Amino acid sequence: MPPTKRKRWPSLSDQIHRADGRIKSYRKAFPLTLDNAKKGDPFAQSLLGYFYATGRGVKKNSRAANRWYTKAANQNNSVAMTNLALMYEVGEDVPVNEREAVRWYSKAARRGDEMAQTNLGIMYIRGEGVRRDAARGVAWLKKAALQGHRSALYNLGVAYLRGEGVQLNVRTGKSYFRMAAKLGDRNAIRYLTT
Repeated sequence: MPPTKRKRWPSLSDQIHRADGRIKSYRKAFPLTLDNAKKGDPFAQSLLGYFYATGRGVKKNSRAANRWYTKAANQNNSVAMTNLALMYEVGEDVPVNEREAVRWYSKAARRGDEMAQTNLGIMYIRGEGVRRDAARGVAWLKKAALQGHRSALYNLGVAYLRGEGVQLNVRTGKSYFRMAAKLGDRNAIRYLTT
């Protein structure tokens, strides 16, 4: 008899996502995600945080979102780190704590998360939660821009137009705006069309 192939059990991602990457049904995905999250899966914990933060498949609960994001972030899940940082930055069901936001953005940014790199760059440029260092902020924006993050491209354009952390250069600033606009950044589009 020929050897039988071992059955490959579908991953959580395979079970809840369509081929195009969208979630099939949040209500059906929630219990599967919860089960995996309770077993310590950082992807499931981060996703569960998202479900609670947005109210998808479950009643919105920012405290539960924070709890699950924290569990996933403590296991080096960069998406959870970024979402947790955002909660601290805007004060979503936690007191605003810009230093804590910078701490989590920094961890995620070092792991290559382009949204964290962008937000961390902006915080350095503005001096929010950290001593103002526009050059360091621009360096983080450039890392995110290399990954095609449209908000990073837009904010680099702003930095060049204002001469923040870089030498003022209108041509370069507008060039970054054009790149951001091609990716759909509304602020860049608005700037270029007014």
